[in-house]
Amino acid sequence: MNTKKKCVEIKASEYTEDKNSVQKCADFLKSFMLGFDLNDAIAMLRLDDLYIESFEIKDGMFLKELLS
Repeated sequence: MNTKKKCVEIKASEYTEDKNSVQKCADFLKSFMLGFDLNDAIAMLRLDDLYIESFEIKDGMFLKELLS
């Protein structure tokens, strides 16, 4: 955690065996910050074929307005 920049820094080192570890870590942090349960976020680290897709809804209508 870089407290000056207020961000999390992720990088591989010479001891990193799997180069996909950095991507898995980024996916874990993203899922946790999106509000997923900790155990679900940890699943991102264990499973190779699991990924997150999300979107943000800025504008919306109530169903009542659509039926009017």
